[in-house]
Amino acid sequence: MNRKTYMVWQAVLTVIVGVAVAAGVIWDNWIIALAAVVGGMIVLTILRRSTKDVTVDERNIASVYKAARLTFSLGIIGMGIAALVLIALNRDNLASTPASIGTVLAYITCGLLIINTVAYTIYNRQISGKE
Repeated sequence: MNRKTYMVWQAVLTVIVGVAVAAGVIWDNWIIALAAVVGGMIVLTILRRSTKDVTVDERNIASVYKAARLTFSLGIIGMGIAALVLIALNRDNLASTPASIGTVLAYITCGLLIINTVAYTIYNRQISGKE
C-alpha cells in the first residue's frame, strides 16, 4: 500500500469512528464510542505497518511535538484560569457545583503539571544519557 491509499483509508476510518462515537453519544452507550476509537486505532496501526512508503518523518514528529506543547500550555493556562474564576465567583459557598468544578479543574491542572514535570525529567535523563 502506498501513502496516498493509506491517507484515503485514514480519512474513511476517521469518518466511521466519528459516526460511531456520535451514535454512542446519542444512544447513551459509551461502550460503542470506546470500541470505535480503539478499533479505529488498531486498524490504522495495522494499515500503517503495511504501508511501504514513509508515513512519519522528522518534520512530522517536530510538528506534532510543537502542536502538543502549545495545546498543553494553552490548555493548562485555560484550566487554571477557569478554576480560579469558578472558585473566586463562588467563594462564599465552596460547596456549590461551580466551586466544586473549579476545585476539580485546579486538581487536574496540578496533576497534569506534575506529570509533565516527571515526564520531562525522565526524557531529559534518557536523552542526555544520565540514566
